[in-house]
Parts: sequence; C-alpha cells; structure tokens
Amino acid sequence: MTTITLEALNDLLDSKLSVTNQGVKLLEDKLDQNFKIISEGMSTMKEEIIVMKEEQTKQGKQINQLEMDKRNTNIILHGIKEESYHQSLIKTMEILNGIGIQGSKYLIKDLRKLGKGKWTDCPLLVSLISVPLKIDILKNKNLIKEKFPNVIVKDDLSKEAREKRIQLAEYSKLAHDNNLKVYMKQDKLVVNKKEWTLEELQKDLGHTFLNKYKRPRDEDKSPNKNAKKPQGSISRKNSIEKYLIQTMDIDENGPPIGTQKGLITPARLQTQQTNSGTPK
Repeated sequence: MTTITLEALNDLLDSKLSVTNQGVKLLEDKLDQNFKIISEGMSTMKEEIIVMKEEQTKQGKQINQLEMDKRNTNIILHGIKEESYHQSLIKTMEILNGIGIQGSKYLIKDLRKLGKGKWTDCPLLVSLISVPLKIDILKNKNLIKEKFPNVIVKDDLSKEAREKRIQLAEYSKLAHDNNLKVYMKQDKLVVNKKEWTLEELQKDLGHTFLNKYKRPRDEDKSPNKNAKKPQGSISRKNSIEKYLIQTMDIDENGPPIGTQKGLITPARLQTQQTNSGTPK
C-alpha cells in the first residue's frame, strides 16, 4: 500500500484548486463577455425603439394632417330626404343658392351619402372647391336653418376632434358668460381672435383665456403718443427763432452775417435816406 505524505496531499489539493480557479476565471470572463454583448445589444435595441417611436409619431402627425387637409373643404348636411344622388345634388344647390351662393353646381367637387342606408336615411358629405367657401356656408348656418328648417349643417371633423369639442364646450360657455367673442375652429377654441388648444385650456388654471386682450392698433391711439405732437411744434418754433436770430446778427457796414447778400440793414437804410434827402 502506497503511503501518501501530507506534503504530497497538499500539493495535489493546490493543483486541483488552481485548475478550479482557472476554470472559474474563464467562466467569469465568458459571462462578462456575454453580458457586454447583451448590454450592447439592448442599448442598440433601445436606440432603435426610440427611433421607431419618433418615426411612428411623425407618421401619425402626417396622417392626421393629411386627414385634416382632406376634411378641410368638407361639410355634412343632415335632413336632406331625397331619393337619389341627382336629387340630393339639386337640393344641395338649392340650399347654397338660398344663402346667396350662385353657380353652386361648379362649387361642389363631390357629394356622397354617409352610411350604407338609403339616400333618404343618410347624411350627405359634401366636398367643396375651397376653404373660404366652406367658411361662408358655416357662417350662414342659422340662415340655412331659417330657410330650410329640417336641414342641419355641420363641419366634417375626425372622431378625435369631435371628442375634443365636447370638452371644449365647457370653456366656450365660460367665454360666452363673460361676453367674449368665441367660436370653435377644428379642434381649437378661438376666444377674442386667439386660438387655444384643449391642452392649453386645461393648464390655464387661472382662466387667463377670459382676459380681454387689447389689439396692437389700440395702443396707437394712446394719449402719450398724441402728447408728443406739441413737442414737435415747439421744436420747430425754436428752430425758426434760432434762424431769425442768426439772420439778425448784423455787421453795421455790410450785409447781415449768414443772410442773403444785399439785405437792407438799419445802417444802410439810414445812409440811403441821407443820400436821397429823405428826412430821418
């Protein structure tokens, strides 16, 4: 039987431990390398996600703008109970003629019913040739209601804009109660010619949108500006007086300094009177 000394046993253990430590070190290095690769990959993925989100937001805004541009010249007519496209077109032209808009046939780009029902049951989507024409029609909604009691004219808005308008109605009422000129424009509220988004109004805790802003031209009528006019007159008067004083700076034997040659001075006048025999 082979006898293993204590020293040999220690050497063996040290050798095994060294191998184990080397293996652990290699494993740690490999784990660190893998972790670094994963971290770099995640960082790249985060950057790509950020870029994708920005691109998605940009595309969303472009789509919203395109949709808004598409709806920009549209109106919706409710209450036209005609049987066909042709009859609906004639009725629409009659409504436009009723508020003084002539040549209606050539002002309509497109007309179609909204929904899958019959023409008599669906509202009409009318595409016009320009935004100013649409604005004129919407401004005459009350006149249309008066002449055609069953017809209601509305703006063609997206679902998001309609939802915002419901929330804007609260602020519109406040403005009306304060005797301010207020109306809705797309998904914004216009108060005294200043546009407010829903987000701006929600942040406006002090209700500054109810302030009556002065237009710049009002400042042109301020008393301070008018008060400057007398100063200009005084300045011109002083300049004239200064000029007269300079012209009266006379050389006794010659023409006044700074004046036209030949100007009659008191000394010359006295000489002329003496020579001509005129009494002094």
